[in-house]
Amino acid sequence: MKYPQEKLILIVDDDTDFQNWFSRAMRARGFLITSTNRVADALQLISLFMADYFILDLKLHDSSGFSVVE
Repeated sequence: MKYPQEKLILIVDDDTDFQNWFSRAMRARGFLITSTNRVADALQLISLFMADYFILDLKLHDSSGFSVVE
């Protein structure tokens, strides 16, 4: 199976164990990964580039993952 190359995933989750596990799994399949545990940081990253995929935790310490979508 051929995996996508140069596709970017943005992970917004306050669970660092999940971030690390998911990042390793997706990098092994050819994805680029960036991650943060804060909505404010996610919004700043989105202003710099557009990810192909988003993994959003809905209950974060500083806000909701829904605010990234809005």
